[in-house]
Amino acid sequence: GIIASLRGLGAEHFVLVNRTRAKAERVVKQFTMTAVDIVDWQDRNAALEGATLVVNCTSLGMVGEDTLDLDVAHLPDAA
Repeated sequence: GIIASLRGLGAEHFVLVNRTRAKAERVVKQFTMTAVDIVDWQDRNAALEGATLVVNCTSLGMVGEDTLDLDVAHLPDAA
């Protein structure tokens, strides 16, 4: 849902980070995304550099779940 909404608002390029690369590839195929980079989970912090928006669609960080291990220091100030 977030991909369709962001596209509707004019977003043109996406970076998908998923704990499982195959799942990210399925999302790309499902939404026929062309301007997209898939980043492996272990490279998630580096993927934040230059990001304008981060959307966490995982259960990580929710009550009763593992913490979301994400170093937001890599995000630009305007993100």
